[in-house]
Amino acid sequence: ELRRSGLDEIRRRIREEDPPLPSARLSSLGPRTGDLARRLGTTPGRLVGDLRGDLDWIVMRALEKDRTRRYGTPTELADDLRRHLRDEPVLASPPSVLYRTRKFVRRHTIGVAFAAVTAVLLVALAGTMTVQAGRIAAERDRANAESETARQVSEFLVGLFGGVDPTEARGREVTAREILDAGVASVRDDLADQPAVQSTLMRTMGRVYIELSLFDQAEPLIRQAIALAEASGDQLALVDGLDQLAKLLTWTDRNAEAEELARRSLAIRERRLGADAPEVAASLNGLGIALHQQDRLDEAAAAHERALRIRERAFGPDSELAAVSVHNLASVHYFRGDLEAAARLYRRSADIELATGGRENHHYATSLHTLAMVRQEQGRLDEALALQDEALAIRERVLGPDHHHTALSLSTMAVILAGLDRAGPAVEAGRRALAIGEERLGPDHPETDWMRENLAIALEAGGETEEAAGLRARIGTPETASESR
Repeated sequence: ELRRSGLDEIRRRIREEDPPLPSARLSSLGPRTGDLARRLGTTPGRLVGDLRGDLDWIVMRALEKDRTRRYGTPTELADDLRRHLRDEPVLASPPSVLYRTRKFVRRHTIGVAFAAVTAVLLVALAGTMTVQAGRIAAERDRANAESETARQVSEFLVGLFGGVDPTEARGREVTAREILDAGVASVRDDLADQPAVQSTLMRTMGRVYIELSLFDQAEPLIRQAIALAEASGDQLALVDGLDQLAKLLTWTDRNAEAEELARRSLAIRERRLGADAPEVAASLNGLGIALHQQDRLDEAAAAHERALRIRERAFGPDSELAAVSVHNLASVHYFRGDLEAAARLYRRSADIELATGGRENHHYATSLHTLAMVRQEQGRLDEALALQDEALAIRERVLGPDHHHTALSLSTMAVILAGLDRAGPAVEAGRRALAIGEERLGPDHPETDWMRENLAIALEAGGETEEAAGLRARIGTPETASESR
């Protein structure tokens, strides 16, 4: 076989191919094995058995390709054969696993490399599957917990409304505020051992109190909900509470703390969801409002512009959430003095809100109100009056006659009417606005001072300069209502 192979093939085989063990070679000869055994006066099985072991390894050591592992001299080979005949341990022995592995790798470099890469990929895949399985299990547990929380919230609300006993009301109409107050007491007393349900309901009720301008009632609820979320490690509940509290703080003129909460909310969402997640825009929105209230208009504009880009990508340019960012960006332009840009953006937000929510939509009313403010400053008083009249009517129907947003529309209406030489209705609107502002926002709130200034303008238009001067003497830092959302 070797003679037929040619010299180069002989060299290659000698260098690279390990010869078989003698016992294995003998077993592969077929009928010739029997002939050899008969000549030696034995059987094939016994002959193979005699070779297996010491004689196999003595021969293999003599044929070893690594010269450091071969016999150094014929004498060493003879000595090992004598040890075998005397049944003594021979020096020749099977090569170690490490040695054989190194030789195999050298002979099959490409195949081993491919196998190694495959093994690494399999290990990585197994690790990924293990992690994924853990995530799936965690997600399943979270979903189950959320489902159970939703069920308990539903049962609580059913019980709350079912508890409005008409026999106790004695024909008196039970208001939503009374139901809400009763619900808060029940949440605190009856759900102390169910913190997830308690936190969810406290945030919900806190949000409603904010929308009702009942800030004193909302704040302790939301702060307790935040504490419960922090204790349980529920990050999603935590950022929702942070957003609500930041909104409340901007309405109560505690803007530095609102900024801190908004930045914390933003950091959590960016870390957990990524910088471009739709939820990040909610945190940016709160941050932009807090910055705006501190007159940091460039920073506020950057936050609202980023929120708008995220919402346009996620929900479309004509979505309700995009309209919120458009509106708030318009407010920044208004305070910068760029009235045309502000009017264009307020008009865009109003058009989106009308298309998505209809006319009985207080967000639509807010955009009409702020657009009216721009037109009033531009001297387009008839247009401003028509816009504010529609905004006020919606707010009174949707939010109620004593809501702080209603007061803002009334106060702007007072200035517009004064500009149109309608002093009587202007003073009436201004007085009503200030009464609501002092009640809902507090007598020292900057926007309450803004309402005092607007009432003073209306009084001066009617010749009541002394009362106007008295009002101005009480003004601290009047602030034009931005109506950010």
